[in-house]
Order: sequence, then structure tokens, then C-alpha cells
Amino acid sequence: MVNRTFLIAALTAFVLASAPVTNALTIQSGAAQGSINLPPDELKAYGPVQAARTPDEAFTAAAAFTAKYPKSAALVQIPYDIAATIDKAPMDASRLAMVEKFKTTFPGHELGLQLDRRMADYYLAKGDLGTLMKVCDAYLGKHPDDTRTHYLMLRVAVDALKKSDNSHLASGREHGAKAIAALESPTRPVDFETDAEWTTFKNESLGPAYQSFGLIALVTGDSASANTYITKATLATPADPFNFLLLANARYSGYEAAAKAYNAKIDKKTDEAKKLLTAAETELDKVLEALVKAVALSEGKPELAGVMTQSNSMLEEHWKQRYGKLDGLAEAIKAAKPKP
Repeated sequence: MVNRTFLIAALTAFVLASAPVTNALTIQSGAAQGSINLPPDELKAYGPVQAARTPDEAFTAAAAFTAKYPKSAALVQIPYDIAATIDKAPMDASRLAMVEKFKTTFPGHELGLQLDRRMADYYLAKGDLGTLMKVCDAYLGKHPDDTRTHYLMLRVAVDALKKSDNSHLASGREHGAKAIAALESPTRPVDFETDAEWTTFKNESLGPAYQSFGLIALVTGDSASANTYITKATLATPADPFNFLLLANARYSGYEAAAKAYNAKIDKKTDEAKKLLTAAETELDKVLEALVKAVALSEGKPELAGVMTQSNSMLEEHWKQRYGKLDGLAEAIKAAKPKP
């Protein structure tokens, strides 16, 4: 028996299965349309605010209206109309500046948090995961049960991990647990307006959530949780070979423990030593089973070449360790391929 620990760093280099994690919040409407009764001159003067094509135009029109009608009943609607204009702007630095201007103009307004949260794609594109996590924390301060944000923070923690940044692992674990609890619940969370919207998000997100949470458990040494959640990932997204590569890694700790117990026996011919050897071989078979599946699912697919290369390398090494040669391996891989 030879003990060898798989390289977590190599595993995290692969891209995890993608799923929508941003741009899912809705800017709330302000006063219901038609519920604010304005004199004709005020109504006409307010028109440019709602007709503004850019955030700059909206701010300028709103400032002009406010200066002329400082006590208008329409003032309460202004933040919503400006926010809606900002929300349509391209996701770039100028939009970020408009969000900051909104928060300065309307300090403490709920829409400031929403606009910040909706900049997630911008922060992700910039690789500014620290700011994104702070924005999400602030948003959760007001919306503690927002499933999308908990899920986003889980995925961001794994994105950071792929860049050798472990600083968000605790946060990813905390928010991942909350996201998974919501995704596993039979009840639609309040932040989803329809069953169809919730079902779509759940179907797209549950597998990646299990995978991400299991990877964090793996990296932090929680083998039990890693086994549990990566196994769930293989069931939720059974066509993803990376799940099985991770599962092999999670199962390897069981083999290591069994091999260590066997290697500790000086006399390998005793009945107890033989039982320990059988136990170690059984654990290694579980590792091989996962690796065979990873290779079977990734073989012949250029976009999965990284998973294929690493899975196959590990598989051949441990297959020879188990059986002394590679006889039977090709047949095992063929048998593990999905049926047409």
C-alpha cells in the first residue's frame, strides 16, 4: 500500500460548472402609477425625469424638478425612476459612479443596496471579490434570507480559492449552508416571485452549490462533509466529470486511513492484517470507481481535457497499485460511459 494525497491546488484550477448568480434582483417600483395626483404643470415638469435615457439625464432632470417644486408629492418617486435608469446602463465604471452618486443623493435609501448588489457582474469581471463580498454582506444585512446572494457568496469563495485566495472560505461555508438549505427546501423563498422562476433557479444552482460547498469542505479538511456534498453533486449533475474527480479526492482520505492501519501491522500474515488489507482495498476500489467515471465522462471532449488528463493519470497510477497492471481498465471505462 502506498499513501498519496491528491493535490487540491490542481483540482481547484478547473472551472466549476457555471450557473446564473447575478442580475436577478428587481428594482422596486415607487408609488403606483397614477396614485400621485399632480397639477398639470408639475406633471409636465416631471416628464423629463421618467423620459431620461441616461442616469446623468435623470439626475439633471430630477434636480431641476426638485428645485422648481421642492414640496411636490412626486419627490418620493424620483429615486425609483433614477434607479431604473441606472439599472439599464452598461455594467461599467460609469455606472458604478452613478450608483455612488445615487447613494450620496439618497443616503440610506433601500435602492442603494439593490443597485450595489446588481453591480456583481462588474466586480466579478474586475476580479474585485473583496468588494463584492462586502456589497453582498451589506445587502444581506437588510435581506438576510436572500437565496441568490447566499449562493453568490458561496460561488465567489470558490472563485477566490481557484486564485489561491483562501480568505473567503469561512464566508463561503457559512453562506453556502444557507443557500443549500433554501435550495433543498420544498417551499419557494420569498425573494422569488413565481414558482417557475424558483424552479429554474433551483435546477440550475443546486448541483453547482453542492459541488462548491463540497470543494470548500475538501480544502478545509472536512472529509465527511466533502463526501456528503460531492456525492450529492454527482446525483444532481451526473454528467459533470469534475464532480467524480472531486469525489475520488474526497474518498481518498478513507483509503489513506485504512492503508495506514494496515501498514502499521508488522506481521502482514495475521488474520487481522488480512482484514485490514481487505478494508484498504475496498476503500481504494471506491476511489477507482469515481476516477473511472470521471474519465468515462470526459474522454474525447476537448473542453474537458484538463479533467481528463488529471483523472486518467490518477486512475492509471492507482489501478496499477491495486491490480499490478492496467488489464481490465479500458473495459471498466467503457462500461462506465453513459448509455446512448
